[in-house]
Amino acid sequence: MFDWFNLSLWLFALIAGLFLLILSGNKGYIDWVKERIPMPEEKIIKMERSGSIGLTIISVLSLIRILVKH
Repeated sequence: MFDWFNLSLWLFALIAGLFLLILSGNKGYIDWVKERIPMPEEKIIKMERSGSIGLTIISVLSLIRILVKH
């Protein structure tokens, strides 16, 4: 039986990772994060990009594993 729950979960993670990657280039989003976390802007951008890239890679690999398995 196909695992629709895991497929939808990792698709959501992929969309969230790509969305965060796009937002990490948005000045308004970076200013919003800087208000809540007092850090240098460069560090916030680096942190957001690395997190979004990591989430995207993990979700793509998990989706490949799910699709190849079935």
